[in-house]
Amino acid sequence: MTTTAVRLVSPPARAARSLTGGEIDAYLQTFPPRSPATDWVTTRFSREEVLRRLEQPPFKNGKDSTHSMRMVGARLLLRWLETYEGETWQQRWNASPGSATSACWTDAPLAWGIAHGRKPQKAGLGSGLLALVCADVIRPSMTWLASSLSPHLREAIEAARDPRGFAALRNARVPGQPDQRRTSKALKALARILAAKGGVIDDIVVGDVLELLLVATPNSTSHTRLAYALLQSRGQFPPGAPKTLRSIEKRAGQVSPAQLVDRFDVKCRPIRDLLVSYLTERQPSVDYVTLVHLSRNLVGYFWADLERHHPGIDSLHLAPEVRDAWKARIAVKTVKHRMPNGTVATAMEPRIGALMIRMAVRGFYLDIAEWALDEPERWGPWAAPTPVTEADCSAKKAAQEVRARSDARTRERLPVLPALVQASARRLKEARERLEALEAADLGATITVHGESFTLPRSTERADGKPSKVVDATGTPRDFRTEEKLAFLRLGDGGDPPAHRDAHRRAQGTWPPQHHQLQAADHRRRDTPPTDRAVQDGSKSVYCWSARSLPTFSVL
Repeated sequence: MTTTAVRLVSPPARAARSLTGGEIDAYLQTFPPRSPATDWVTTRFSREEVLRRLEQPPFKNGKDSTHSMRMVGARLLLRWLETYEGETWQQRWNASPGSATSACWTDAPLAWGIAHGRKPQKAGLGSGLLALVCADVIRPSMTWLASSLSPHLREAIEAARDPRGFAALRNARVPGQPDQRRTSKALKALARILAAKGGVIDDIVVGDVLELLLVATPNSTSHTRLAYALLQSRGQFPPGAPKTLRSIEKRAGQVSPAQLVDRFDVKCRPIRDLLVSYLTERQPSVDYVTLVHLSRNLVGYFWADLERHHPGIDSLHLAPEVRDAWKARIAVKTVKHRMPNGTVATAMEPRIGALMIRMAVRGFYLDIAEWALDEPERWGPWAAPTPVTEADCSAKKAAQEVRARSDARTRERLPVLPALVQASARRLKEARERLEALEAADLGATITVHGESFTLPRSTERADGKPSKVVDATGTPRDFRTEEKLAFLRLGDGGDPPAHRDAHRRAQGTWPPQHHQLQAADHRRRDTPPTDRAVQDGSKSVYCWSARSLPTFSVL
């Protein structure tokens, strides 16, 4: 046997595209939003017809001074828009610089008005545009409206477009019934949709809400989700629509094998198609999480790595030097450590998951070789000698390394465990005292706990009227409820404080656990079947069996 010496070089970071947002993209394909139009009845009106429409109810309401300001602004905007090309007011609006963003859209019409001897006011232009939007003469884009700070949009759209629809939603019942303030903000989100898409409440589709959610500001995403819940409560959406929009823009959902492969940008198209076909063949026999990690091992750690270091490679037949160099690269990884002086140092460490990568690659080659006997026309051209030997997949050495690391952690951390328990108990106690002081104080008050001063907000959206977030003396926001929940994973909940319980266990000789006790527990764990083990101790290891060959194992 010939041995080739290869220098250990850690591979660079794999440029894998994130799957985040895949679920909302899939829903947008199934439930597309209404397309933005540029031509409808009211946007084709002449300037005189538009102004006459604005002089009639429901557009003419409220104080005469307010209506006069709206009309002045609308007249100037219409004359300004007539300087741009287009057959409709919407086309002219799209051609104007004001349609780009709501942040400074008034700059252009203000400059035009001053140049023509007028004295326009920014507030008047805003009122005029609101009147044109309510009259469905102009429809700003969803992105434009999502960043608009107009405080009168909801009530104006409600009065002009669909008073009954808004009233019905205001009285709708949803789980965790929100207060009136949150409901009003959710209705404002629906008003944005009507302003951008036209129509009434009943015309809103799933894709409209999803489109608004994607462009909504961080402070308004929760209002958009509540707006969706209000519409869902009245049975407006089809059965296949998502039940909730909570974190939907962050969820990946279950994507296809082709999408799993394409996130690694494989250059060789035939190999890319082969990997997609292989994962599709394996898909019925494994769970989705295992399929995701199998794709990462085969595509990210194996083939994409080969393409980076050997550009133009297009065959599964690997030369000995290519094979050995790949094995050396996946055996190690580059890790970063923050030093006491604040600098970041890099170091090479063994890759714990290298065994799973090698097993996945070996299973890939052996599966293709076996499938080639049944379907030679499909798999035969790709059959090749596996670059991973049976000895490379020996789990005995890996099990010994895992046990050694576990024993080392136990020896290292047991001496400081009592101090850790005491610090965690103190941390939980202080978190609870801060939360109790918060709940006892009035809105807008300042409290002092453990020498720190905190200011409560003047209002809250919580149903019980008790806020969660405060601001400390430096202006940093703090969430006392979250801090109390995360204080060492509910350490001390129920019964005596942890320090007292541990003292009692130490008196009985059951704490801290001795080395032989840990070994016995470890043996019992290894003797437990994999399926039962994951249920018993919440292990993040998922065992699966290859479609037609050797067992494989992936870590979530």
